[in-house]
Amino acid sequence: QPSALKTAFKYFADPNIVFLGGGLPLSDYFPWNKITAESPAAPFRNGIGAVPQSADEKVVIELGKHSSENGHHEDIPLSRSLQYGYTEGQPELINFIKEHTKLVHKIPYDGWDIIATIGNTQSWDATLRTFCTRGDVILVEDYSFSSALETANAQGVIQFPVPVDDFGIIPEKLESILNDWVGPKPKLLYTIPTGQNPTGSSLSPERRKAIYKLAQEHDFIIIEDEPYYYLQMDTYTEDASSRAGKAVHSHKEFLEALVTSFISLDVDGRVIRLDSFSKVIAPGSRMG
Repeated sequence: QPSALKTAFKYFADPNIVFLGGGLPLSDYFPWNKITAESPAAPFRNGIGAVPQSADEKVVIELGKHSSENGHHEDIPLSRSLQYGYTEGQPELINFIKEHTKLVHKIPYDGWDIIATIGNTQSWDATLRTFCTRGDVILVEDYSFSSALETANAQGVIQFPVPVDDFGIIPEKLESILNDWVGPKPKLLYTIPTGQNPTGSSLSPERRKAIYKLAQEHDFIIIEDEPYYYLQMDTYTEDASSRAGKAVHSHKEFLEALVTSFISLDVDGRVIRLDSFSKVIAPGSRMG
């Protein structure tokens, strides 16, 4: 159930109410009056790491403590961004990510939602706490991210390895394991489908569909941990001529080039997707 205290935040901005619901410190005493951020502007002609040489090559944002000091009405003032707030994250950020998720994955059922976290490992920890009890068994790839395994170990959750090859989980091997299983079936499958850590493999759309079908048949949840999803590229070759003409030049081309996600196949609501900003913006942003 949601926190009764947190659900009261919708009344915080009501000028007719003296809000006593959250122990909120007075924002006038926050020790920042203005923050200025400068970033390169798309399409990054000189590379995303290049120092901008002109005004049109950069974006400068100034955030003041109060809304009246900001140039754009959608900018979140420091009085709110540095304050206690909604458990799921700032509404503007959540709405942006939901729109982004809908655009990329076209989730095929209604009522799905997202929550902001401090990164995928914390998301994974929260998922285990929600769905598993000490002594439960989960499925993991034969080689997997060490921190993810340690997170499960710390909660007393047992991991059963599923064979993989150069292209990720082998659906036939997974099916054999599940068909021969004795006792309560595993509650979930943890997988890093794209740019798998540590093998570097990526599941094909055909394998993802086969694995999702097995999840339906054996009633388990798929956790797709996807910090590398937006770093996809073609199979490497030293032959430069074979790469000619394959560059992506538009948002449409980029979206069409992305591999099918598990959540885009999810008609049952049995996929939990873990996304992260750590590989596409900066790891220290601690944002998932």
